[in-house]
Amino acid sequence: MLRKIIPLAIVSMLILPGLAEDIKEIPSGFEGVSWNKVVPIKKATFVQFDENSLVDDFAYMAAIPASVFYDEKTDRIYSSPLLFYDDYVKGKEELLSLNARQGLDYFMEDWLTYAGKLKEIDYINVNEKPWKAENYTVINSNDIYEIASKIALHDWSYSGDAVVAVVDDVAYGSYNRTEGRKVEGKIAAREIKEITLTGIKQDSIAPQYSDFYVPPEYKYIQADLYWPSVSWMPTLMFIATLGLLQGGLTIPAADPDLQLYCYHEGELMEVASSENWNILVGPYEEVQTYVYNPGRWKAAIVDIPTKGILGERHGTIGQRLKDVFTGKVTYYIDLKLYPGEEVELPDIPPFMARNIDFELSWKGDGKLGLIIVDENNVAVGEAVATNVSKQKLHLDQLGEGKYKAVIVQLGEANGSISYTLTYSWECKLPEKQANYIMNAAEGAVLASLMNAPLLYVKPDEVPDCTAEAMKKLGVRHVYFVNLGGNASVRDEV
Repeated sequence: MLRKIIPLAIVSMLILPGLAEDIKEIPSGFEGVSWNKVVPIKKATFVQFDENSLVDDFAYMAAIPASVFYDEKTDRIYSSPLLFYDDYVKGKEELLSLNARQGLDYFMEDWLTYAGKLKEIDYINVNEKPWKAENYTVINSNDIYEIASKIALHDWSYSGDAVVAVVDDVAYGSYNRTEGRKVEGKIAAREIKEITLTGIKQDSIAPQYSDFYVPPEYKYIQADLYWPSVSWMPTLMFIATLGLLQGGLTIPAADPDLQLYCYHEGELMEVASSENWNILVGPYEEVQTYVYNPGRWKAAIVDIPTKGILGERHGTIGQRLKDVFTGKVTYYIDLKLYPGEEVELPDIPPFMARNIDFELSWKGDGKLGLIIVDENNVAVGEAVATNVSKQKLHLDQLGEGKYKAVIVQLGEANGSISYTLTYSWECKLPEKQANYIMNAAEGAVLASLMNAPLLYVKPDEVPDCTAEAMKKLGVRHVYFVNLGGNASVRDEV
């Protein structure tokens, strides 16, 4: 294959091997983050940005192999800038921070300072020429197949290989919002268990472990760590530091961290941790967690060493006096174990599920909370406020798979509590259309590595412009990209 944009010295190396000894140092390239040395090309490509269409995205991906590619014969990567183009933002000053064109000016100033006068600038659907070059190529089209074909014919004189990706119209938006999904049930009231663990300040980062047991019917844990102490002048420090320091000066001084562990496949697994600095928030640590596995658990105190004026007090007077006389600081961990039950959601979220809303309501004298857990038993969201009459949980996105809802009893109750869980979601992009984008992206990477053009075909048809480009380039080998395998056009390529 022959690239029109390869510098003359490189072309000479390929065509006239006898001269290679004299010029082999020219494309030495630069070492950096890439896996091989990179040789800059005095070129730039701009694609007009369009927030209301994906034509610009497909055009950008088609231009990737023409802007950055690996040449096997010289064992170098050749690269030039490929950028989305947008005009200046006009209007309100608060929009100026979103002014992409200003960033382009800064970048091109640096690029031109390095490269000097550019050999070529390619404009795709850009109606102006803000930067100068020796040659210009302008492609104006809303047909992604035509754009890819024109890029290929412009940047390759011939190529025995081509990467062909299946693409079609993509309309990114909101599709088929699922409403009215419902799960109903009843949870039997159980006791909320309370456990207190203790530890001693030891000015060592070695963890102090305390064991406790979580029965199978308990699904949520809250742990609060404190020590008998007095926090002096928290309000004054809050004002003096403009809200940065809210904890005041704590006496006796201590700075513990708190972690909770369960056993998973025979080994300890940390599931929650708190690392407050007492001068910032006060002399306490608190964590909450879903019960990933019932059975043996551990609470760990990691004591961060500290050095040893009226305010907040923690612990009883007797506890504080005891610590003063003994010279020790005793940490207390108050654990609350909340019962609950797990309910499988009957529906599987669609591909690219977005804006998922859960609402849990109940009847009874207790309070309920909600935790959503995925098929790997990982909590992905929770709503456990105790000052609400119903729980609402919004998740930006969910992956495909089976999920379960954990209904948690957050308060004491005299009898069973009936609940109703409703949920809804929307699909931002059907999987079939998402595959078109992924085909182009995968094809761009493959073509870039192969130093081959990227062309587009429809799922059931080879556009005339694509067929003509393949014929003019002399393509003999096609690398077909078709995620999902549903395109019938393969036999025509």
